Amino acid sequence: MNAAPDERADLIEAFEPEAPTRPLSGTAGTIATVLSVALSLYALWWVVAIVQAQIYRVSFLLLALVLSFLVYPAVKGSRGRVTIGDWLLIVCTIAGLGWPLVDFGQFVYRAAEPNLIDLIGGTVTILVVLEATRRTVGWI
Repeated sequence: MNAAPDERADLIEAFEPEAPTRPLSGTAGTIATVLSVALSLYALWWVVAIVQAQIYRVSFLLLALVLSFLVYPAVKGSRGRVTIGDWLLIVCTIAGLGWPLVDFGQFVYRAAEPNLIDLIGGTVTILVVLEATRRTVGWI
């Protein structure tokens, strides 16, 4: 097959059953590559090192959601650059999941009586998980 790279990409996209990803280059591509490698190494490190389960789960989800917003466009047909909306969702992800990591010592003791910041962070996290799910697997 001597098709040009663009023709091959179009052919793959036409027959690919999964949600199409956007091609990344520049800063966004570098960030995605570094986060992908870091997430893989973190998962392997967790197998041999002792990482508290609550911290591991939150931090793993944080990295996976950031990657989702970088790699999957908001609209299936749109394969352009990472938009301001995507960066906003990344900031919301970092804020929502960063709070339990920053305040972990007290956060775990507020499980029965969360404060306003905990409730806002939880709501934001639920919304970004739903959006990442919609982007990766569709409305199903």
